[in-house]
Amino acid sequence: MTSSQSFGEVVALYRAAGKPLIEGVRFKGEITSTSCEYLNSLRNEDHEFGRFEELTLDNTEILPSEELPAHWDVAKFTWILASNSNCKFYSDLTELTSSTGKGYLPEHYYILALDHADTDPITTEIQQITTICTLIKSLSVIADYHDEKNDSNCFNLIFTQYEGDTSSKTTAIKTRISSQGLRSINISLATSLAQEDESSDIHHQSKIYTFKSSIVEFCDLTKPEDRFEKLITEWDVFLKLYNNNLSTYLSGFSFHKAKKEVASAQISIAEQLSKITSETTTRVLSIPISFAAIIGLLNLKSLPEALLIFAGLLILSFITTAAISNQNKQLSRLIASRKITFTAFQGKASSYPDDLNTDITEAKTALEANERYLIKTLLWYRALGWLPTLIAIITIVINFGPSLREYKTFSVPIIKLFSAVIIIA
Repeated sequence: MTSSQSFGEVVALYRAAGKPLIEGVRFKGEITSTSCEYLNSLRNEDHEFGRFEELTLDNTEILPSEELPAHWDVAKFTWILASNSNCKFYSDLTELTSSTGKGYLPEHYYILALDHADTDPITTEIQQITTICTLIKSLSVIADYHDEKNDSNCFNLIFTQYEGDTSSKTTAIKTRISSQGLRSINISLATSLAQEDESSDIHHQSKIYTFKSSIVEFCDLTKPEDRFEKLITEWDVFLKLYNNNLSTYLSGFSFHKAKKEVASAQISIAEQLSKITSETTTRVLSIPISFAAIIGLLNLKSLPEALLIFAGLLILSFITTAAISNQNKQLSRLIASRKITFTAFQGKASSYPDDLNTDITEAKTALEANERYLIKTLLWYRALGWLPTLIAIITIVINFGPSLREYKTFSVPIIKLFSAVIIIA
């Protein structure tokens, strides 16, 4: 037989006796064999739920060591209730609620005023008490700490609201439940914050911080003894305050995250631009060396030797131009990437504060200026890459070509040809 069935038999005995007055921990009554079928099992049970102090069957006293007769009509008895707080008779709902301040509803109970036992169908009031008990357990997990020394029937929960790096405000809430403060409330928020794994929600700690701060704000102007009842009776108002505070926090978090993303994008693109500039500069360092070859070309008297140097300069110009062209393509891809990134930022401009929109605009303007400068630099580097070859052509024509008058007629189309090559390359 389960403990619920055993306690239910005690309640059945009390009801069969006509729900007599309880004096201290005893009640007396009279039952018939047809009104109570649990007499034998109650007498043989252990004393966890109480015991018979006196038992008379048909005016014959039955001693504890005696067996009950097979047939009897009327029984008179005195029953001693158990002193166990986990299976108790309560005079009314107020007495029951006063014992649940730590979030635990007795496993077995009977409420005299309501004629309700834990084995009966759950009433609205009992469901409300059960919900509030769950809320107390959740709040005890969320709270910064709780003091159990001052009152053994409830928690003294301490919640802290941090107002800066050095200042804070605290609020103490005694979790006393009264029958007048019972409400049907949705406590899913509190239970989720108390049970949720931090790894499953990146904002978990932020939500707990906001929840505690909201409790301090909500209860700040209320008397300490009334804070918990106010929290229950105005739970919907508190949830609205919490949601507003959380929305404000997450908006600030979102803006801060967006600002970090803008700064990160700006740094990344600037680094790529700097990398292109650095790599291009390395490749054009061969141009000054080419001018040294031209100086040697001026002193040559042999056309084959001059043509050999010219061929080397020509190959070097092609290599330099190809390298610069590759850097130019990288720059084009980088510009396209920058446009995509900042278009996404500007698409959310209406939801960003003015200072963040200003930062986005300034970053975009600065990067565009760097891009224009690099485009011009690459164009000049490309022209410089062909300059040694062009000078070599002029030098060979002057030293080994026809007369100056014939050169003027001959050199103009050659210069135009190489200018076209430079532009195409």
